[in-house]
Amino acid sequence: MVIANTIVFFYRWWHGTCKFKGAGWIIKGLARGLQGLQHYPLDVPGRGRVILDLRDVGAFTWLNYVVDGRHPEEALLTLIRALARPGQVLWDVGANVGLVSALCKWEGGGFQRIESFEPNPALCQGLNEVFSGDNVVRVHAVALGETNSTSLLMRRRGDSLRSSLVDGGGDEVEVVVRTGDSMVEEASVEAPDIIKLDTEGFEVQVLSGLEKTIIAHRPALLLERSPALEAIVPRYSALGYTGCYITRDGRLTINPRNPECGHNCALIPPGVDISSLLI
Repeated sequence: MVIANTIVFFYRWWHGTCKFKGAGWIIKGLARGLQGLQHYPLDVPGRGRVILDLRDVGAFTWLNYVVDGRHPEEALLTLIRALARPGQVLWDVGANVGLVSALCKWEGGGFQRIESFEPNPALCQGLNEVFSGDNVVRVHAVALGETNSTSLLMRRRGDSLRSSLVDGGGDEVEVVVRTGDSMVEEASVEAPDIIKLDTEGFEVQVLSGLEKTIIAHRPALLLERSPALEAIVPRYSALGYTGCYITRDGRLTINPRNPECGHNCALIPPGVDISSLLI
């Protein structure tokens, strides 16, 4: 563990203090042969400890958060905090290593419940360790989709952030797929007020399986931009939703050509005042 600690200390100095890039790829390579980096205990100041597999890109979201206090989806987190109201329910669909769920619990919103969905078995093990005994975050080892079934999740070696039920590449593992509607009806989850979707091209299928819940509860929908999603915006406009693009500082615009647009978009339900967020 002394060697692992020394390597991580070097990364924190190189990336955090010097602001240089490239050390992550070096550590990923070293981790393939160093057991201490495959189960590295990272202390998150004031929050506890997470176990990281530094062979995987996703683990560096936690490490970088500890180093510089930022997340690659900082704009999305900023918007979630702005939209959230105390006592609401957040769904983190495609939770990956759990940092979005953790930050939404720790740093804003006052969520009563965070339902965290992640089908990748390797990542679920880590999520269950992070949120063991937690009274806000619940982990669900399922993918959400348009039917109750099973499907093959394609996992890219060393890059869990790009595991997908749609795109090929990497090894395959069979996972359980559930519709969000069926889980709400069974009361195995609480109905959402805000849904964050990051499912690597599977977003339309997730939304199809949530049709009843969306009509009944009108949650805000935050998701990655794609032509397939933009094609279904009229369906949500008919329900009173407003389609927006999330800017790099976590605000909203209705202009897709605004140079401040990032790679995420939002469908805002009727009755939610976003006037202070629009640019």
